[in-house]
Amino acid sequence: MADEAALENSKPGMIVSHPNPMDVLVGRGISYTSFSGNQRWNRLILAHLEKYSESSNNFEKTCITVEIVNQVRGYKGRFLTRTDEGWEILEDARARGKVAMCFRNTRRAQLMSAAAASGGNDHNANVPSTQPSATD
Repeated sequence: MADEAALENSKPGMIVSHPNPMDVLVGRGISYTSFSGNQRWNRLILAHLEKYSESSNNFEKTCITVEIVNQVRGYKGRFLTRTDEGWEILEDARARGKVAMCFRNTRRAQLMSAAAASGGNDHNANVPSTQPSATD
C-alpha cells in the first residue's frame, strides 16, 4: 500500500530511490534492456511499430507516442533517468521523445538487419540489435 501511495504522488522531476518493476529505465546497456519494465515497454514498441512506421505525418506519430506513454503510466510505470541523487521521473514530453527515438532506432535496426540478410549490406558487424532500448 505504501508503494502504491508513493506512485500516486510521483511527479515529473521527483527523485525516487528505487525503480519499481513496471518503470522504464532510460539508458543503455544490458542492465537497462534486461529490466522488467523495459522488456514490457519493448513489447509495446514492437506491437505499435508498424502503425508508427506507416504514419504519414508527425501528428499521427505523436498520437502513437502519447498512447505508449499513457499505457506505461496506466500500468503504474514511470520513465526514469539516473541522476547522482537517484532516479528522476521524466516529464511526458521527454518520455514521448524517448518513445519516438526508440521507434526510429528499432525501425532502422530492422531495415539494416533485412538488408544484411539479403546481402545488401557488407557491414554486418555494424548492424545493431533489433531489441528496442530506452537510450539517453
